[in-house]
Amino acid sequence: MKKLVFIGIVAMTFVMVTFTIANAFGGIAIGERIRMYNAQITTTVKCVISEVGQVDQVWGPMKGKSYGVNLIVKTDKETLTVYLGPSWYVNRQDIKIGKNDIIEVKGCKKIFNGKFVIVAQEIIKNNKVLILRDNDGNPVWEGEKAVKINYR
Repeated sequence: MKKLVFIGIVAMTFVMVTFTIANAFGGIAIGERIRMYNAQITTTVKCVISEVGQVDQVWGPMKGKSYGVNLIVKTDKETLTVYLGPSWYVNRQDIKIGKNDIIEVKGCKKIFNGKFVIVAQEIIKNNKVLILRDNDGNPVWEGEKAVKINYR
């Protein structure tokens, strides 16, 4: 009987922790962040940056201490939000991007919070490429690939 009570407590704790984490991620469970990039449905768009912005970082070790960099871009057909990566990584790169820059974005176009967004894999500006994710969509700032120079 004590064993069943212990198992029940552990199971309830797991469920409560899972819901707490999902709530902390704005309703997005940990796996959803990973699934945001689908390497099978990449697109490339030429566009003009109309705004460089930031998004509060709500996951990972830098939660509350860093922010993500995003762009509002205009193509000849639509206005999109492009998610690049964490500021501590993007701002260390040699390729700098700003308002009115003409760029090419390669990434995964998804619907997020009811709007089309692109999770960027590469940004091309003046024939230089800023690499943000590998061909499988894994962020280059995570793990062994986290190096300063990620452009070609």
